[in-house]
Amino acid sequence: MLILPQTIIITWVGSNRSYYEERGYHFTSYHDTFKVSVLDLPVKSNKKVKVLCDYCNEIGIKREILKNYSGYNSQRLIVEKDACNDCQQLKREDIFLNKYNVMNPSHLSKVTEKIANKRRTSLYKVKEDFLKQGFNLLSNRYINDRTPLKFLCTKHTSLGTQFGNYKSVLENRLICKGCLSDKKSLNTAKEKNPMWKGGTRKLNTHLRDILVEWKKQSFKSCNYKCIVTGERNPHKLTIHHLYSFHKIVKEALLQLKLYIKENIGLYSKKELNLIEQRVIELHKKYPLGVVLKKTIHNHFHSIYRSSYSTPEQFIEYLAKNYEGQHNLSIKYSEKHRRYFPPKYNRSSSFHGVTYVNKQKRKYLANIKQNGSTIYIGSYETEIEAAYFFNQKAIELRGEHTTLNYLTEKEKSFVEERIKNGFYISNKKTKYKNVKKRGKHWECSFHYKNKLYYVGYFKNDKEAALAYNNFITKNKFNKPLNII
Repeated sequence: MLILPQTIIITWVGSNRSYYEERGYHFTSYHDTFKVSVLDLPVKSNKKVKVLCDYCNEIGIKREILKNYSGYNSQRLIVEKDACNDCQQLKREDIFLNKYNVMNPSHLSKVTEKIANKRRTSLYKVKEDFLKQGFNLLSNRYINDRTPLKFLCTKHTSLGTQFGNYKSVLENRLICKGCLSDKKSLNTAKEKNPMWKGGTRKLNTHLRDILVEWKKQSFKSCNYKCIVTGERNPHKLTIHHLYSFHKIVKEALLQLKLYIKENIGLYSKKELNLIEQRVIELHKKYPLGVVLKKTIHNHFHSIYRSSYSTPEQFIEYLAKNYEGQHNLSIKYSEKHRRYFPPKYNRSSSFHGVTYVNKQKRKYLANIKQNGSTIYIGSYETEIEAAYFFNQKAIELRGEHTTLNYLTEKEKSFVEERIKNGFYISNKKTKYKNVKKRGKHWECSFHYKNKLYYVGYFKNDKEAALAYNNFITKNKFNKPLNII
C-alpha cells in the first residue's frame, strides 16, 4: 500500500519539463529541484517511493519498504498487494490462486508431467540405446541425460575412448568424431557438392595467391577504396575480377593443352610453372580488378553466376543498384589488343581540394599549417573550394604563398555568391558555448574535464542567458556572455 501523502524531489531536465508543466508545476530553470506528489509521477518512473507491506499490516505490524515507482505499479497487476521480503511467498501463493486456482505450481498437471518425464532412466536402458547406435557404453554410473559418458565406437575403435551424453543418442546425433567426418565427406564429395567446379578449386586457390602484383595494381587504380561507397578499411574490401578468373584458368589450361586435375600435386613442377606464367600473362591482357566492399561483391555474385560473370553484367549491376555513385569505364583497344583498366579518380586538379561523395556538398577544402590540417569548408564545386583555399592561404602565409589559379570569370562567380549571402551559415552566433542543433539552440560547455549540459532554447539569446545564470549559480571560473 502506497503511503500518502508523500512528496518526491525531482530535477528539471528537458525530458520531463512538458510532462510536469501539464500537471500545473511551474518551470524555474534546468537542473533546479522541486517537489511533486507521488501520484503525479510517470508510471514508469524509477524514483524510490515508500510503501507499506499489506501482509504485515493484516497482522498489526507496520513495515515500511522502499520500491521503484515503476516496480510498484507492475507488481500490482494481478494481486493489488505489496509484500516485503519475508512475505514474498504469501504473495506468490495469491498470484497462483488467481491465475491457476492452485497454491503451488507443482500441483499443475503440465508441471507434474514434465517432472515425470525427467525422472532418471535405468543404466540398462541407456546401454541398450547406445548399442543401437553402434556404441559400447563403458561408464557404470548414469545421473541424467546430459552427463558425459565414456563409450567406444564399433566402427572407429582406433579413436579410442570418447565422450557423449544420452540426450544426443536419443536425438540420433552422431557423437563419434569418426562417424561425423564420414558423413561430411559423403555429403561433400566431388559431384555431390553443389559448389564443385570440376576439381579446379585447389589449383584456383594456389593461382589466386600468386597474383600479388596484379592485386596491388588493382588497388592502386581504384585509389585504395571501394569504387561505390569509398570504404577504405582493407578488412572490408575485396577485388572483383571484371573478366572471370575461372575463364582465365581454363583458357590457360587449353593453351597449354593440359587437363583439369583434382589435386595440385598431380601436376609436375614444370607444368605448374607454365600454368602460373600463363595465368599472369592473361591477367595483363584482361582489365584490372575493381575494389569493392565485400557485402556488395557477395550481393553481385548472388544475382549473377559466380564463376563466369562478364564486365557488361557488372556495369549493368552498378547501373541498377548504384546509379551515379561510380565512375567506371572499361574499353577494349584494337590497336593494343587488350582491355584497359577502369579509370577511377576522386581527386581534384586544385591544390588543397578533395572530392567526397558522402555529403550533399561534394568538395572539401583543407590547408596544412604547422603540422596540422585546418578544415576550411565543404562546397558544391571545386572552383568555390579552391577560391576559399586561396583566401585562407593568404590569411595564414601571406600573399606570396602558392595559390590555385582561377580565371576572372571563376573569381567573379564566387564573389557574386558571397555578396548574395550564399555562404552565410545560420548556425553561427556571437555567444560563447551556444550552438545550433536542428530548430533549437543548445547550450553546453566543458569545465575541469567535465561536460555540462544546460539545455535547448528557442533562440541564441535565451541560451546565452541560461549559460550566464548557470555559471553564476555554480560559481564556475569562466567568462560570461555579453548580452
